[in-house]
Amino acid sequence: MIERLYSEIIFKMKPPKVGVVATLTRSGTWYCRCFFFALHKLLKGDVFDSTELVREFYAENREFGKEIKNTLGLDKLIIAHATCPGFKEHYNGDLRTAWEKLEFYGEGHVHDNGDLIMQKGRRKKVFDPCYNRNSKIVYIYRNPLDSAMSFMKSLENYKNPQIMYKKDAAGSKLPFESEKDYVYSAGLDAFIKQFFTFKAMREMFPGNILMIRYEDLLREPEKIFTVMLRHFGFASRSDRERDLVRQALELSSQSNLKAAEHNLGTSLANDRARPGDTQIRGGAVGKWKAVFNQTDLERVEKRMNDFNLSLKDCALE
Repeated sequence: MIERLYSEIIFKMKPPKVGVVATLTRSGTWYCRCFFFALHKLLKGDVFDSTELVREFYAENREFGKEIKNTLGLDKLIIAHATCPGFKEHYNGDLRTAWEKLEFYGEGHVHDNGDLIMQKGRRKKVFDPCYNRNSKIVYIYRNPLDSAMSFMKSLENYKNPQIMYKKDAAGSKLPFESEKDYVYSAGLDAFIKQFFTFKAMREMFPGNILMIRYEDLLREPEKIFTVMLRHFGFASRSDRERDLVRQALELSSQSNLKAAEHNLGTSLANDRARPGDTQIRGGAVGKWKAVFNQTDLERVEKRMNDFNLSLKDCALE
């Protein structure tokens, strides 16, 4: 009892500095992991190539150790698919009931596996900006139509396609048949369910939550990663630090990460059924036009409007 009380007092006096990079599925999760891990290692003075970078990240169980305090200035950094920490505890607006009815498809991990990490015991308060003013959260999202195109392509050679499913009216599990089937049967509602948590929490804690379009990250990676680092309190003021950011960008570039996959004989996420396949799809904007039309845009917009969201928040071009 005394130990717990002491811990709570210390927490209030000196809350830990934690960072969260939450991503929509097919929206740069591994790009962010490799960039931040590369920068962390470079700041330590390590010398390595992209293959060694990925190999060591796996050896560390895809986590950033305690040394990150001395490099990026954070006590903890989580990069995963997740809903916004604190949303379930603090959002009680008019759309709460409607939000509860939305579902994540399949096993849920493509949208909220990070919640399993951040919701354990006392960690709830650590990542919740309501309790911890030093919790800094970044949400990276992609327009739901291009996300659908990438998702269905990745599903072609996924190791465990049986966990990616929709449900019919009777609750039976069925595979997705096409990009449109994915969007209208499950994908769009899952996008809304995740996206809404960050938008609602940003209105309550604007200084703690940063929302970034995946398309902007790909177009201007140095600028956007620098914005993210500043959000976490790492300003990269010196010429050396700015140079290390550029080196981290090069080490985590698509070409170098694809080479690392080839050298290691596995994809970044190790989730491909066919040897030699890659986690990286390119991230091009506008592929949705090959499948979706103006009628689809209007249908998606109407559904998003139900939650005061809009495709105008996304990059379609």
